[in-house]
Amino acid sequence: MKRLSILVLIAVPLMFISCDSLKGPQGPEGPPGVANISTVTFTVAHNDYSIDGSLATYTKTIPEITSDVVNGGTVMAFYGDGSGSWYALPFSWGIDYTQNLEVDETIEVTYGIDYHQFGLILMTSDSEMIVYDGIPTQFKVVIIPPSASVEQISGMKINTYAQFRAALTLE
Repeated sequence: MKRLSILVLIAVPLMFISCDSLKGPQGPEGPPGVANISTVTFTVAHNDYSIDGSLATYTKTIPEITSDVVNGGTVMAFYGDGSGSWYALPFSWGIDYTQNLEVDETIEVTYGIDYHQFGLILMTSDSEMIVYDGIPTQFKVVIIPPSASVEQISGMKINTYAQFRAALTLE
C-alpha cells in the first residue's frame, strides 16, 4: 500500500507538467494544398420542386460550376438527413407504406450539372411523385476545379489504372 501511495504522489504531478520545453525543431513544409475547392450547402423546400408525374426537379444557380469545371473538373453532391450525416448522390431507397415488409415505392435522387447550374432529379416508381417530409431537403455540392488533380488531393501520383490499383491494393 505504501508503494502505491508513493507511485500516486509521483504520477499525479507528472500529469500536470507541460511538455512545451520539450518541443523539437520545426518540421519540413508539407506538400501544397488544394485551392479553389468550393462547397455549397442549401435547403430545398418541398414546394420548390417542379413535379411532372413520377419526376420532380429543382435547379439551383451555383456560379462556381464554371465551364472549366463542367469540362474537366468534378462536382459531387450529397444529401443530409438532418442529423449531421451526409450521403453521396445518386441514392435510392424503398418505402413501405403499408408496413408489411414489402417495398411499395422506390425513390431515387440524382443530379446533373451545366454551366452555373446544379439540377436535382427525384424519380419514383409510382405514377405520381409526391414530395413529402421524407424526401431529403438538405444538400451539399462540392466543386473541384480541373487544376485540383488527384495527386494534390490524395498525395498519390496516379497516371494509369495500374498505379491506381496498386495505390489502393486492388486486385
